[in-house]
Amino acid sequence: MNIEVNNLILEVTRRCNMHCAHCLRGNAQSIDMPPNLIKNVLKTIEGALSVTFTGGEPSLNVPAIERFFEEANKANKLPLYFYVVTNGLENQVKLASTLLKWYPYMEDKECCGIAMSKDKYHDIVEAPNFAEGLAFYRNDKEHDVRASASDDWVLSEGRAAENGIGYRKNLDTDIEFEYEEDNDTVYVDTLYVSVKGTVLGNCDCSYETIDDEGIPLTQLQAYFERRVKRADELRWALA
Repeated sequence: MNIEVNNLILEVTRRCNMHCAHCLRGNAQSIDMPPNLIKNVLKTIEGALSVTFTGGEPSLNVPAIERFFEEANKANKLPLYFYVVTNGLENQVKLASTLLKWYPYMEDKECCGIAMSKDKYHDIVEAPNFAEGLAFYRNDKEHDVRASASDDWVLSEGRAAENGIGYRKNLDTDIEFEYEEDNDTVYVDTLYVSVKGTVLGNCDCSYETIDDEGIPLTQLQAYFERRVKRADELRWALA
């Protein structure tokens, strides 16, 4: 069974250099995505239209981002575009340089993006925003920094939930997909891969939810096979 992914999301680290009150992940953890996991992801899927690098703070593990592009290029599985959000506190130039290196290889350049988190909960970063000089810089993570600003964009997960901030979103973690029998392929909407090698279908979750609800990447093929079989059995029962 082949697995094609629309939006592949890689949790490259759970480390973070800030302690924001609204963080949907929860408390930072000293864990990085191991190199062999990146290889295993690319072995498991046929390809991905887009890749999002998340965390934690993704700029704290730029080597994992570089490794993904290198391994995907070797396997002829480069995505069409990428996206990453950073708090801009560290490794701005290193992160921007890595993304700029691979930007020419992206087929859908207009959808590529690097964004800076700016809101009332993030610490003020005094350093210049080098990412703003990139053609693919996006401001979609910049919010009103005033203390009185609305919290209607904050997801009430992780530390935000503990602090009573934001609103709760549907936290269905099932991996949504469509199956085409003719080519034995499942087309996955969102596949979130954690540093621990578990996967789920929602990126808006705390580490606790990710660890509790995720399934091992090594069981992903079997997961889809069971889902497809159950769907077939149901169709026969209703026929």
